[in-house]
Amino acid sequence: MRKQLEFFGLTLFFTACLGGVFLAGYYARAWSEAVPALRWPLPGLPAPAGFPLLDEARALVAQHFDGELPAAQQLEYGMVRGYVSALGDPYTVFIEPQAAELEANALQGEYGGIGVELSLDAAGAVVLRPFLDSPAEAAGVLAGDVLTAVDDQPVPAGTPLDTVTALLRGSVGTPV
Repeated sequence: MRKQLEFFGLTLFFTACLGGVFLAGYYARAWSEAVPALRWPLPGLPAPAGFPLLDEARALVAQHFDGELPAAQQLEYGMVRGYVSALGDPYTVFIEPQAAELEANALQGEYGGIGVELSLDAAGAVVLRPFLDSPAEAAGVLAGDVLTAVDDQPVPAGTPLDTVTALLRGSVGTPV
């Protein structure tokens, strides 16, 4: 009787171990298939299955493009924009995270700024024009001043205006 109980106990133990290994393999495979699709096109990661033409285009551009490729994030955003626009739905759009944050703040109606109009000059530098009676005007900002940094964070020429706007906005009363 005792040997039968030991046999039953060992059988149960090995069955549980085998089931655990099976489940671990199942979830590991599902995770490994999902992760490259989420992080692609970062260097060193394979393209997700089902887009061989896109993978071939990436390889040809990498091999033959004469110039410096944009950052991986810019390429990824461009691919997402193209994917979403291919749907042909005017109400489905891709909004980059910073622009989405600005839009969410505007919809909440609870954001503050320094009170300037931003524009880019021919060299891509951010040019300021303060609004009347704004914090920027009170601080001495003049029309035509060039923004070089926000809170010690440099703003190089060519920085997108959405990025600069996100740096300048915040909760009302927050110093910038």
